[in-house]
Amino acid sequence: MTTKKLMTYARVVLVVILLIYLLLVWMYFKDNVSQLTSFNLLVWFVVVPLLIFSTILLIRWRQKKREQQPEPESVKTAVDKTVLSSDSYPLFIYSSLCLPEGDSWAEIIENDNDLTLLSETLTDFDGLPMLVKPINRVITQPAFVYDDNLPARTDDNDDLLNSGNANLIDVDIDTLTLRLAALISEQLTLSEAALSVLTQHYDLIAHQDHNETNAALHAHPEWQTHYITSTHDDESMSADTPTTLMSELSIYLCVPSIADTDYLMRFVKQQLMTYGLPESLLAITLLEANSEDHSPLQFFEEQLVVLSADEAKVCLLLAADSQISEVWLDEYLNTTETLNHIPTEASTLFIFYNQAARAVLDIEGTTSVSALKITDDAEQIKRANDETISARSSQYYTRHLRKIKRLLLDNGFLLSALREDKAHSKNDPQIKTKATPPDHESTTTHSLGTKRLKILSDINPSKQPYDLAVFMTFVDSFVEKGALVNEHHLGHYMPLNLWLPSLTSLAMVIQLSYEDQHESDTKFLITQHKRCCMLWLVEDFDTSE
Repeated sequence: MTTKKLMTYARVVLVVILLIYLLLVWMYFKDNVSQLTSFNLLVWFVVVPLLIFSTILLIRWRQKKREQQPEPESVKTAVDKTVLSSDSYPLFIYSSLCLPEGDSWAEIIENDNDLTLLSETLTDFDGLPMLVKPINRVITQPAFVYDDNLPARTDDNDDLLNSGNANLIDVDIDTLTLRLAALISEQLTLSEAALSVLTQHYDLIAHQDHNETNAALHAHPEWQTHYITSTHDDESMSADTPTTLMSELSIYLCVPSIADTDYLMRFVKQQLMTYGLPESLLAITLLEANSEDHSPLQFFEEQLVVLSADEAKVCLLLAADSQISEVWLDEYLNTTETLNHIPTEASTLFIFYNQAARAVLDIEGTTSVSALKITDDAEQIKRANDETISARSSQYYTRHLRKIKRLLLDNGFLLSALREDKAHSKNDPQIKTKATPPDHESTTTHSLGTKRLKILSDINPSKQPYDLAVFMTFVDSFVEKGALVNEHHLGHYMPLNLWLPSLTSLAMVIQLSYEDQHESDTKFLITQHKRCCMLWLVEDFDTSE
């Protein structure tokens, strides 16, 4: 048992003893009033209680003093080694989002209007109209699917049929699925410029492959194999050619499992084809929100590993959820979490790609971000497994924030420095990884001057008061060093969705970075996950590496 716990238990025991003592003394002198002299009153009701109370204060003072003392070097080294053993991934991220408050950082943060209204179709248990928070600017359209076996329909009055491939049939789809399709369509509309860049790149590849094949067919049969081989050899020896760097596009769709996921996958595929992306690329992987088989942390970890490869990689993620439907209410309204919940909706779109893909993709609105998973070491995990669940949930966030603070300070708010140190250590085995780079050994004791920080979290203040208090202590530690800090908590958007609080927070920091791209503020986001945290730090790779 640790000293901190012993002190806490001792304080609790003394408080209990003090209360029991006062009760017993009061009961004794109540029955023996004649013995309550001035001396007895002073001794039993003043002196003895003060001694016990002073002991409690002394224990509390010692405990606070121990907490304020710097950690032993062995503990610091262990923490730093844990952080340094983690991989920091450089990413380029484009994002768009759609919330009832708006589509951009400024619109969402500055919107103080009451966006709730009475639903015309949804009622509560008493038959009264429910309060909902919809995205009014998104209009739900009728459901259509392509059927190549039918003759093309022509109807100049129907905008849905003016795409050039109008062989559509009507289908009967539930209102939740239709609403999700509308939200996805809105995201694609908001991201038309980014999708245009992707389309141009893959069209260039398609035309190049087509031209090479035709050129080989026109050659003499005996020279066709030699022609194709020599062409590829010339390309590999030449400088990096954008059209040969990237030929795959990973597409992920995250929607609730209670919706018609088959229809939504077909809908997304058809929509992306209308933007010009070739059908051969459109293999969509379904990620079910609020499912134990899929989590945002799992997605981040898997994709970060893929995107860390040297070859160019790109990934498209679409996430949407709407609670304003009978289908959702029938599934979740009876749970305790929805008692005071106002049904709402949201959607996000992300394009993740790595440094190699950056050479061929120039998407306006992209932000360079370093991603790092912060978790416990093996010894801490073993110790946490021996504790109660409540103790684990109340302690791991504090530990992770402490690691993040030391990591940022020791590396000058540049995780690229961490990656360079690790790269040098791998290239030269004789270089030993230090807990702190030499140039930053005393950074933690220096003032940050007037450094400006914008810190974001996915905390829901109304449902996570303890985590909010821990996070504010983390923020105050930067303020005490002289930094100017603005913090924002974004977890109240879609609180009943496992994915969207984290994704919305990430999209918001991308939006903030793009809108403040001429500002020198340091921006980073911390998202909570089961037994770990993710740090998303905005960096300029062109100048930091």
